[in-house]
Amino acid sequence: MTNKEQLMAIYRKENTGNIPWGAYGIFLLPTGSNERYLRNNGCCWIHWTPVCSWLAPGMSHMAGWMLESEIKDVQMSLKFIWGGKGRVIRRTYDTPVGSVYEELCEEPGYHSLWVKKFLIEKPEDYKIVKFMVENTVFRVNYDAYIEADGNMGNDGVELAVVDRSPFQKMLLELTGTERLFFDLLEIPELVENLLTAMEKRQEEAFQIIANSPAEVIWMVDNVTGVITYPQVFEKYCVPFYNKVTDLLHANGKVLAVHFDGMMKPIKNLVARTDIDCVESFTLSAMGGDLTIEEAIEAWSDKSIIANIPASLCLKQEKEIRTYLHELLEKVASHRNFMLELSENFPPEQLRRVLPIVADVMKNQ
Repeated sequence: MTNKEQLMAIYRKENTGNIPWGAYGIFLLPTGSNERYLRNNGCCWIHWTPVCSWLAPGMSHMAGWMLESEIKDVQMSLKFIWGGKGRVIRRTYDTPVGSVYEELCEEPGYHSLWVKKFLIEKPEDYKIVKFMVENTVFRVNYDAYIEADGNMGNDGVELAVVDRSPFQKMLLELTGTERLFFDLLEIPELVENLLTAMEKRQEEAFQIIANSPAEVIWMVDNVTGVITYPQVFEKYCVPFYNKVTDLLHANGKVLAVHFDGMMKPIKNLVARTDIDCVESFTLSAMGGDLTIEEAIEAWSDKSIIANIPASLCLKQEKEIRTYLHELLEKVASHRNFMLELSENFPPEQLRRVLPIVADVMKNQ
């Protein structure tokens, strides 16, 4: 089987062979001799391209990600502020119903953007962001995906990356944890109105996504059950996942959701979703609160894609091999499992640990 065929067997929940492994190509695994060695020895490449622009306001403005969301009747301006801790990006949105701004900074690991100041800070900000959501213009990006998928070939899978679900987008990008949960208690109607508007527009985006040439849809939701706790996960996340998954399944596509946090509080609720893959699952060796045996029992109808624990960087080669052999024994009854490099390793440990992983996985 090619690397692509191995990965697709996992995403489709059809694996009957060995357990594959892969890496977020380019993003976490720099090109070079080490990367070439790993790919030549079974490491499957995982990359992503959006097939539709994202709901405004987009979290990032990195070229090529289609996150520069177009918004009718809204002007967005950028200001770069330099200080002792590096550059801060201030993005201001001027709308007919008012102005809001956010401040973002680049984190050193993934070089992704972290929110320093959220857009929504007071009740009147909700109507401004709602205007932006309702006036988002979605753009099709099929050609870019087709080109990326063609370049990938059989080395791995090109995912169609999509925006976060409405609740997770609000939590992580628009309000922050404290603001959102206080507002759910004190001004729930404003929160609910914005969430409803976001869900309605995202359903439009998923019509575009469902008709795209991509087969595997990847939602980077970054859920942890200790923050998105069971009551809100059940109310806001489960129905949305099931609605968009039904649409995707009707068009022959599968949905993988990035659940990289503490999953025990919402374990049974995740089981009630129709999603196909629990992706970037955090194993116990990296502090996850579910054992792999518990995860397999709870999600027997889903593929489980676990991130390679960065804690292996603290172990010697013999310990790494022992851990991986024991893990493979634990998942022997659940073939729809794979390992992937989806969390950061120190650069020198990429060169030391991953060749060991490659050898164990190649000779399982």
